[in-house]
Amino acid sequence: MVVFVVPHVGIPEDWKVYAYAVSGMILMVVGYSLRQKAYIRSIEKENGERDTDSFVENVGTRSKEDSSLNV
Repeated sequence: MVVFVVPHVGIPEDWKVYAYAVSGMILMVVGYSLRQKAYIRSIEKENGERDTDSFVENVGTRSKEDSSLNV
């Protein structure tokens, strides 16, 4: 809204530059915040836990018969 109003308002040119800079920073912060919230919603499960793609390889105790079958 500020971007559309500033050129037609009789304020000094320096103030217009600051208004554009501040409105740009506000847009960046709002965009980043919305993107972060969307990402968090995409990785959350239905029960509120966050889904992470971490994998753990377990080396359990196996008998010699089981290990010879997987050769």
